[in-house]
Amino acid sequence: MLKKKFLIGTIIIIIAIGSLSFVAFRGAATYYYPVSQALEKASTLTNKTIRVEGQVVPSSLVQVPSATNNGIKFVLADMTTATDTISVSYQGALPDAFKEGNDAVVEGQLTPTGSFQATQIIVNCASKYVPVTATP
Repeated sequence: MLKKKFLIGTIIIIIAIGSLSFVAFRGAATYYYPVSQALEKASTLTNKTIRVEGQVVPSSLVQVPSATNNGIKFVLADMTTATDTISVSYQGALPDAFKEGNDAVVEGQLTPTGSFQATQIIVNCASKYVPVTATP
C-alpha cells in the first residue's frame, strides 16, 4: 500500500515538473528571423518579442542622446539580399564587438511604424581570430 502511494506521488510530481517546464519554455521561446522574413511577416510580428539577424549597415550608426540614457539608431540589412533593411533603436550598453559592417542579432519588438525597438544586441563573433600585426 505504501509503495502504491509513493508511486502515485512520484508520478504526480513528475507530471507537475514536466508541465511547468513546458509552460516556462513556451514563454521564453523567442523566434529568430532574417531581416527579409521579419519584413514579410511584419503584420503578424508587430509587438511580439522576436530576434532579427542582419548586418549593421556602414555609416548608419547614429548616437541619440536622451535625458535618462544615451541610445543609438542604426540600420540592419538582410545578409543575403542586402536590399531589405530595418531601422533599429536601442538604449543600453553596446557589446564590445558591435560596429558597422558586422553581423548582429537584435532582440526586441517590431513597432507598428515598421521600425525595431531592440532590448538586446548580440554580435556574431568572427569564426577565425586574426591577430593584428605590428608595423615597424
